[in-house]
Amino acid sequence: MKKHLQIDRLMLAALLMALVSSGCEGFFGKKLDPEFIDVPIYSDKQVAYVPIQPVWSGFQHPVDIAIGFDELIYVADDVAEEIVCFDQSGNVLGRMNVPGVHALVQDRSLELVALGTFDTLNTTLPAIYRIHLDNSGGYGLNNGEIIRKTLHPFYYKSTFAPGTDDMVSLNGIGLKADNSYFITRSGNATSPVFGPDNAVVRFSNEDDFISTVSVNTSLGILNDYFETPVGITTKVQPPQSPFVSIEQDFIYTSMSTTAQLKVQYINVIASDGGTDYSVEQLPTGDTTKAEGHQHRPRRCQGTCWQHRYQKHPGFFWWSRGRTFTVQPTISGSLL
Repeated sequence: MKKHLQIDRLMLAALLMALVSSGCEGFFGKKLDPEFIDVPIYSDKQVAYVPIQPVWSGFQHPVDIAIGFDELIYVADDVAEEIVCFDQSGNVLGRMNVPGVHALVQDRSLELVALGTFDTLNTTLPAIYRIHLDNSGGYGLNNGEIIRKTLHPFYYKSTFAPGTDDMVSLNGIGLKADNSYFITRSGNATSPVFGPDNAVVRFSNEDDFISTVSVNTSLGILNDYFETPVGITTKVQPPQSPFVSIEQDFIYTSMSTTAQLKVQYINVIASDGGTDYSVEQLPTGDTTKAEGHQHRPRRCQGTCWQHRYQKHPGFFWWSRGRTFTVQPTISGSLL
């Protein structure tokens, strides 16, 4: 009896194995072919920008905004002459008075670099303010302290020329990965030693003057290439991470009434032999993805500022009441 039972069990096991073998090509079944799955398109996407509700108000004249590497939001109000700090929910975390503040950025050491003014010598001079946020009272703008003040023109010369130096404006800041930075400067004078007032100026991470930027063009290397430069932005943007771009390229905007191109991309290549700055020639033909290009001649009127954020890459700038958006996946296209 036991012998017949064992035979029956063996026959049943053999039958089950035969069924399994005939029902699939392998022990674990047939391998799935993923080709039927539609691959999502990542590069061409619709982007919607909606107003924040409730509106962040209480300003007198907000002129610049910076998203910090601490992921807080800093707004410069040039009438109230103060910087206001918000969290991402719009709660005010702190305020600090800075004379004439109109542009700012936070570097990767979490210090603020702000452009403002300083009254001295019976005149008002452009100033660069460095603000340390981590003090004995804790971290934050309410505990901020101005630790360095750099005045124009004394960062590169010891004399002051009334009627020229007091007509200069320091307009915008573009940060580099090592915490050095570019500043856009505008004015009317030209120095054979230090270059023109209309310039993009390089500063170290200790706020020391390095040089003005000369641009390599088809006409040669020009030290007077920039015409009333105002806005500037780089690829170095929050959030803080090991993957922050080390590229030094920048985009700047111009307020010149005669400049054909109001927005230009400057390609920067650094080597042991020096640093080369050249204009990036971007395509202008394809308008299937957008209505036009930021580098088209006479594209913008009165361009004044721009911004970029690493988490949602794109460039934004304002031109006489109109906001433009540029997605990097569509070379220079306006959305």
